[in-house]
Amino acid sequence: MTRRSLGHVAARTAELPFDNVAEPRVGKVTLKMRTFFVTVFTGMVAGCKGLAEVERLTTNLGAGARKLLGVWKRVPDTTMRDLVMHLGGQVDSLRGLIHVQIRQAERRKQITHDLPVRAVSMDGHVTATNMADAANAKVKFAQQQGGQWVVRTITSCLASAVGRPVLDLFPIPPETNEMGIFVRALDALLMAYGRKLFDVVMYDAGACSLANATVVVKRELDYVFCLTKHQQELFAEAVRVLEKLPQNRALAMTTDLVGGKLVTRRLWLTTSMAGWLDWSHLQTVLRVESVVEDKTTGVTTVENRYYLSSMAHDKLTAADWLTLLRRRWAVENDCHNTWDKILREDTRPWLKAPAGMVVVMVMRRLAYNLLTLYRSVTTRAERKRARPWKDLIEEIYVSLIRATLETLAGMRPRPRQATGEVVATS
Repeated sequence: MTRRSLGHVAARTAELPFDNVAEPRVGKVTLKMRTFFVTVFTGMVAGCKGLAEVERLTTNLGAGARKLLGVWKRVPDTTMRDLVMHLGGQVDSLRGLIHVQIRQAERRKQITHDLPVRAVSMDGHVTATNMADAANAKVKFAQQQGGQWVVRTITSCLASAVGRPVLDLFPIPPETNEMGIFVRALDALLMAYGRKLFDVVMYDAGACSLANATVVVKRELDYVFCLTKHQQELFAEAVRVLEKLPQNRALAMTTDLVGGKLVTRRLWLTTSMAGWLDWSHLQTVLRVESVVEDKTTGVTTVENRYYLSSMAHDKLTAADWLTLLRRRWAVENDCHNTWDKILREDTRPWLKAPAGMVVVMVMRRLAYNLLTLYRSVTTRAERKRARPWKDLIEEIYVSLIRATLETLAGMRPRPRQATGEVVATS
């Protein structure tokens, strides 16, 4: 267990070109950049909830883990905090690490799609803070919402791929919102990956507009947008057309038992709204009905969601359409939910200063990608199902503490990215 889990962490850490991030400090430094990145990255995959816990981990590392990672002594949390704050102006360089990580995973054939289309699901994420940006900050991240300061970002999740890895984290500047920044976030994805990884873009109503849909099509992609009352005329027509379809003639249906609740989903679609109003590229409008029955109380709730797409209705089977629309929410259920409930991003953001907070967010996405691909791709076939997050993180933490030189003896060396240094891996 120790050799397998630590070998994977060391191998994936060695591949990341941390040395490509410019040194932001001047004068004599006591903590090398690579040591900092390896330390924080390892602490995150081991489930640390703050820099003080990372410091404690470096104090308790086993001799084998120290040699494997090159972290030879305790790393003070204050030193790490200072460096995080210095890196606040290099968020774009840090985001580049995510792009490299995904391209490396794709070359290793860890990025495997289980749908006929390759779809990225984008969604806004809000993290609260009690601090504004420094007055002299060149790049600002915080904006006011309901009397408090928040940091807004857009998460891009490869929803059609096993493990739902994150392709990018795009900060939303204080002067705009999801609707206004959508095109820049999409173009950043295309600049990083081209059209190799995805051909469908999904977003909720926060970016659903004719202008954004037109941009997606001009980029030679297809869109799937959630439709709500914000698009008043379009929404009213979709409700009118789709609610007339026979209730017993749904094109696809699924039934799942989720935490004591029976969830039944049904799909209807129409092509009669193709090109409706100025939406000349619109081809398919869909409705998903979700019926949730609480098996304990017997209470039943019904919810309908509507979607717009530039894809022809026959590009997917009805069952695949329903799966794709459910995957639209993977960015929330697999990504945001994991960061909030498992990695405690909302309640334990590590730093409250907005610039430092975003740096930590990028590192957390890197850690998530390592964990989700290891959990869902590398070890899934052996265990038949993905391991619980808490079990996986605990395994890595215990391995880091227990690893002796004897335990890790004979592991295959591998050069570190960009530096030529050597690190042992399994």
